[in-house]
Amino acid sequence: MIDLQSISGESVEQSSFEVRGGMPAQRTYAQRVCREQDTLVTVGRRILAAAGIEGGSNFSIPNGTDPDGGSQVYPGKNFERTRLEVIQRLTPGCRLRVEGLALPSGPNSTTTGIGSWWSDGRYGALVVEVVYSNGINQYTRRVELPVPSSGETNGGEPEAFAGSWMRVLSTIIPHPNEVEDAPAFSGEVDVLVSIISKGSLRLVDAVVYEVPYELHHDDTHREGMIHLAQGNYPSAYALTGQNLPTDARFGARQNLKTLNDQRQLWGPTLVQWSSWDETTAGVTDADPDPLIISSTSFVGLPYSGLTTYSTSNPGWSVSSGGTARCAEWSGILELRERVGVIPVVVRVYARVQTAGDIGIVRFQSAPHSYCDLQVTSTSYGWISGLWWVACPIHQNIQSVLQMFARVVSTDQLWVRYITVSYGGHATLAQ
Repeated sequence: MIDLQSISGESVEQSSFEVRGGMPAQRTYAQRVCREQDTLVTVGRRILAAAGIEGGSNFSIPNGTDPDGGSQVYPGKNFERTRLEVIQRLTPGCRLRVEGLALPSGPNSTTTGIGSWWSDGRYGALVVEVVYSNGINQYTRRVELPVPSSGETNGGEPEAFAGSWMRVLSTIIPHPNEVEDAPAFSGEVDVLVSIISKGSLRLVDAVVYEVPYELHHDDTHREGMIHLAQGNYPSAYALTGQNLPTDARFGARQNLKTLNDQRQLWGPTLVQWSSWDETTAGVTDADPDPLIISSTSFVGLPYSGLTTYSTSNPGWSVSSGGTARCAEWSGILELRERVGVIPVVVRVYARVQTAGDIGIVRFQSAPHSYCDLQVTSTSYGWISGLWWVACPIHQNIQSVLQMFARVVSTDQLWVRYITVSYGGHATLAQ
């Protein structure tokens, strides 16, 4: 117990004082103080990735088609099709969880080797793969959630509503907390999240989001995001935190660092797009067919009939961006009582067809607010940039973010995935 009259051997003279706001000091245990700081991480429920049928009229898995015949009509039992990939910065102190809904799985196809395809049972599963990277090392974690097979004729979709027609999927995605350098994966960690259909999965919806977890300290990573000293935590985790009350400054220092590091990530994912089309996706396509742009002037992405920005055009709402503003960005001079501005990271997974050509992807939320990314590689890869996006000051004000793309010369730009997410942690590299 901390004696407020004797700290580090020095006598503290008592004196009368008057409380003028806040909470009066009290005599208590040091462990309680440490745990109060730890609760800073428990607010996270941020969505990082979402995929599903997204309003499509049909699943890519046929409904009741006979699997026995001369051609392949269903995926193989172990064949995997990537529906979505996103890169996000993980909030310190959080790990990932997946929730999903799916209809019973359909049949699988296998070949006899002489040109005919036949039924190979009925299996489907939701697979989520996460690659954790801290810029030095990376670790891959993967979960597979099987969905019970359909009992309908030829493994078709349920013909009538019943309590068992919708399957609920849920599990925690492992965090690399057992590796030797686990403390290095508590803070500045990027995650590459892939949502994958295995076999004949009929996915209605899947969401990968953050849940509070724990952080790790050791002698190398003392500047961790949370103060764990003297708390009741499993001994399996490296906890060589600061000594309280020998040097009580570290408690407040870690508290403020936690708030600073976490608030840089407490913001929404504003846009998430994949070229996956549930109604046209082939049962043998390991990756979604890209959206191909060959115009030398800007055309809408994915709405190719659009050529210029307009608030009446279809697009993505950025109204929730107003809730991500920090206090120092919310004054009268900055907002003019109408417009908010927040930092976002824009990312594109794309390639050009021919070496030497350039593809341009434009993000635009207002006539005066846009960001261009250049694609120059003939191999698929992520291109990212920092953009201060104009957004409303409140989520009930309508807004629209639109995307456009073009090529510089007579070539093609192939685009598979796009994300726009809050980027308070990002820095501009010249």
